[in-house]
Amino acid sequence: MEDSKHLSEVEVAMCADALNSNAYNTLPEYIKTHLEHCDSCASEAMVVAELAEELNEVSKGDAAPDKRFTIGRHLWAVVAVAASILFFVGVYFLNTPKKTTYKIPLADDMQKSEKQLSETHENIHKEETAKWVEENNDKADFEKIACYEPHKDLENLFQRMQGTHRSHEVEIETPAVFYPVENDTLRWLNPQSMSLYLEIFDNTENEILNHSTNTSQAPLPDLDNGLYYWKLISSDFDLLFVGKIIVE
Repeated sequence: MEDSKHLSEVEVAMCADALNSNAYNTLPEYIKTHLEHCDSCASEAMVVAELAEELNEVSKGDAAPDKRFTIGRHLWAVVAVAASILFFVGVYFLNTPKKTTYKIPLADDMQKSEKQLSETHENIHKEETAKWVEENNDKADFEKIACYEPHKDLENLFQRMQGTHRSHEVEIETPAVFYPVENDTLRWLNPQSMSLYLEIFDNTENEILNHSTNTSQAPLPDLDNGLYYWKLISSDFDLLFVGKIIVE
């Protein structure tokens, strides 16, 4: 056996047996030489010897001396192996410096964390979306209501003009409250081809159209949803008619 190698379990058991039997000198020279230069094997042999001695003490009882010795010899290898394990484990933990350990997340933990983060972001997104929709719906409802809100002065003018005609030459054919369809027109009878002015206002009195004509109709411009007022005025600037246009 080379000195660079440790003793086997059987060789350690032989050493322990020799120590307990006061027969160390009977060991082979290579074992004694190895023990002199290997503190590890020497310590292991001492541990095995102590364990074996304790086993023999336990097994004494009523057993005969030769029987106890036989039991001990059969247990040497087992004791040596157990002692070797205990010895090296003890040495490892005594000589290993304590280190701060960090838990590395497992794949399942990482996936769980990513899922939780994703769900959190999704919930935040849903809350923000719901808030935005609520705010914009309120805004949309307000704008929708506002665009149909009658203008006070134009509405009063419209009400005063109902049932009256300021000119016998011009007769309005378009209903007073008009719900146009696509590409619709405002219509009146103008047999004398009088010069007329057509004005259209939104419900904030913002002028949408100012158009002169001597015909009997005028196409409506492209209008957004809302309430509009239109006026038909003679060339002498007499107000002939006021009507309402409701675009839906």
